Amino acid sequence: MTPGGGGAKRVRLFIRADEWQRRGAAALQALHQGWWLGWLDHRDLDDLARRQYARWPRYRDDTYNTSGLTRWEADAVRAHFPAEGAILVAAAGGGREVVALARLGYRVEGFDCVEALVACGRETLMRFGVNARLELAPPGGIPEGLGHHVGAIVGWGGYMHIPGRGARIAFLRGLRRHVDAGAPLLVSFFTRTGPSRRLVWTQRIARALRRLRRSPDPVEYGDTLDRTFDHLFTKDEIAQELAAADFALVSYAETPYGHAVGRAV
Repeated sequence: MTPGGGGAKRVRLFIRADEWQRRGAAALQALHQGWWLGWLDHRDLDDLARRQYARWPRYRDDTYNTSGLTRWEADAVRAHFPAEGAILVAAAGGGREVVALARLGYRVEGFDCVEALVACGRETLMRFGVNARLELAPPGGIPEGLGHHVGAIVGWGGYMHIPGRGARIAFLRGLRRHVDAGAPLLVSFFTRTGPSRRLVWTQRIARALRRLRRSPDPVEYGDTLDRTFDHLFTKDEIAQELAAADFALVSYAETPYGHAVGRAV
């Protein structure tokens, strides 16, 4: 059926209105995120992540924490990790990856900065008879007393919650000290491609406010704030940050979830 003249005008009007609505929503999001990124320092963003993850029931749920590795995680482990040995899991949350790897026969040490999740994870390990270790660590830090490992995993999306390139590289260097030469490291994250006005304005607003407050913490292009702080990565950024911590990028994928494997050099 061919729409009449009045119908065609209404359709064109909707298309224009919808475009303006989407632009307005993106502008409002940039203002909101930029404003709060400008007022929250890196230490505040760390605290925000801890509070949010402690609030979400999913990460304390037995069904989730015993659900095993996702398909892309399992594929990465099968393709790049040794078949046995000790694995280190950073940002382990309530222990999903720790439980899954232990059930695959690995010796596993894990850590996280959310006290409630570490307590829950320890209970899960004990209740299901999983022989593994789960420790509390400072945000973006490494706990004392870790052993040496044939590979490491940063729990699902945990890497992107660390604010600041320097802090992320320091975290990776901390992991590097606990893995063998040639050991694989799996990290996962949100990705970005191409230019984004929203990200440009988010950064500009946040930078202006931090300068006004004389905050020394940098704001990077790709920083976002949606319930938690997340940095959105490109392939080049991931490769550069891995390289700065003595890991060479050997695998990168943006689907079904952004993830990369680096190898200790």
